[in-house]
Amino acid sequence: MKSLLPFVSAFSLGWAAFADSANFTPIADTTISDGDGARANGFSTDMIVGRLSHLNAPARGLVRFDLSGLPVGAVVTSVSLNFTVIANASGGADIHALQRLNTGWLENSATWLSSGAAPWANAGGDYLSTPDATVSVTDGTFTFSSTAALVGTVQAWIDNPASNNGWLLRSQNEGSGRNARRIGTLEGSSPPILTVEYSAPPAADFNVTSPGFFFSINGQSPNPPLTLTRGSNYLFSIDTDSIHPFGIASNLAGAAYSSGVSNNNIFNGFLAFHVPVSGPDTFAPTIYSGARFKLSIRHHRHHRRTSVSSHRVLITSSTAEIRTRRSRSHVE
Repeated sequence: MKSLLPFVSAFSLGWAAFADSANFTPIADTTISDGDGARANGFSTDMIVGRLSHLNAPARGLVRFDLSGLPVGAVVTSVSLNFTVIANASGGADIHALQRLNTGWLENSATWLSSGAAPWANAGGDYLSTPDATVSVTDGTFTFSSTAALVGTVQAWIDNPASNNGWLLRSQNEGSGRNARRIGTLEGSSPPILTVEYSAPPAADFNVTSPGFFFSINGQSPNPPLTLTRGSNYLFSIDTDSIHPFGIASNLAGAAYSSGVSNNNIFNGFLAFHVPVSGPDTFAPTIYSGARFKLSIRHHRHHRRTSVSSHRVLITSSTAEIRTRRSRSHVE
């Protein structure tokens, strides 16, 4: 996952994040019940949450969402989750809690005693003791409104998808009484809906990798020529090997070029470049063994270049040298 720090620093150079929202239905949901601990229930059109009086046992729901459709670098700002009650064993209100699971599970084989792959460390599911959210439930649709914990959980899943084990839904009054509810699942007509609001950086102009002893940019390699326009903003998404970061340098020692550049000389993340109106005319990057590609700087079309002195500057890896020379720019 790309670092979020470059995304934040890019704002100072004129990049605007876009805000958006996305709705998700589950990729897996099921019921686990203490009274039916040996039998999985992953195919039903509803899950049962609360105390089952005829079994004198609690039932809980498990639910998981695939968030891979969110853009790289997304910063979560709000999370809400809707469920729909299909049937209610009691007419009164009940408090339901949404607990973050810390163990993976299989929809068609999870039970009260097992995740479907191995026994739970604790019967009834392995989850964080502090709920991400709680809500009073009666009938119809109920919503877990956004909390800092919900936002933090979804952000963690975006940043590290392998940690996404979903949530456990349970009644805080499951210890006694008759309060079980049937709640719609992905197999039914009223599935849970997760709504994620987020901001994200604009799409990168250039995606830079290092598949060999060269840079590949937007799938073009080795070291393809690029042309940028003075006064314009560009975003480079960098994913190179750690010993050959991508940077904009301005002298033989490889000192970072600082004018208009944010998060320079990195191997993973976003490098933002606002091309100075008065900056050099040509950047000629080098990498590894000294192979070069040309990065030309041009004026906006309504501007006309005059014959002036400029420097040749190199975009380099941290191990490459930079050469500069005085040159005369031509008239366009």
